[in-house]
Amino acid sequence: MRRHFIFIIFFGLSLLWGNARCAHAGVVFFDTVTTTRTPVYLKVLTKGLLFPEGGRLVDIYSEGRKLGRVLTGGDGYGFLKIIPEAAGLTTYEARLDAHSDSAYLLVMKKTDRAILFDLESLSRTFLTKTARNDTQKALNILNKKFKLIYLSRLLGPSVAKMIIAKAELPASAVLPWQGPDLASSSSLQAASST
Repeated sequence: MRRHFIFIIFFGLSLLWGNARCAHAGVVFFDTVTTTRTPVYLKVLTKGLLFPEGGRLVDIYSEGRKLGRVLTGGDGYGFLKIIPEAAGLTTYEARLDAHSDSAYLLVMKKTDRAILFDLESLSRTFLTKTARNDTQKALNILNKKFKLIYLSRLLGPSVAKMIIAKAELPASAVLPWQGPDLASSSSLQAASST
């Protein structure tokens, strides 16, 4: 009886700690930020019910065109190296059997300026409709002059993207927060590939 109880607690905590979408998804695709003509690795993770599952072939697409196929390692992670030529926000798709996930690649010019937003702090302002509308307007104005990058501490990328879509905020990459050094360009690339 006690073993069953421990298993149920472990299973429940695994679902809570893992991203809800990640816990059941066959593939998870992570957003990335880089600059033009700088090599970058698009990162995928293949998962079983609870744990990463390596040795899986994942097809990567952009605008309906297949870019390549990735074989995930024993840890479930796989990488596809690309060298983006043009600045902008591009959506990529990873497909594994009947599962798929999408991710953004934000390519900036070396002269572009970015604003980093802590999404957990920002989402607290959505408690009232007025605050949500004001936040939407402010971010849309800022998005005209700056590149927006959302940061997530606890939510995970899937939940963060749902909040952004539901609040109708400008689309952009969501990166995991990794401390104040994240603001340097080399740290941004490292964060987007971890």
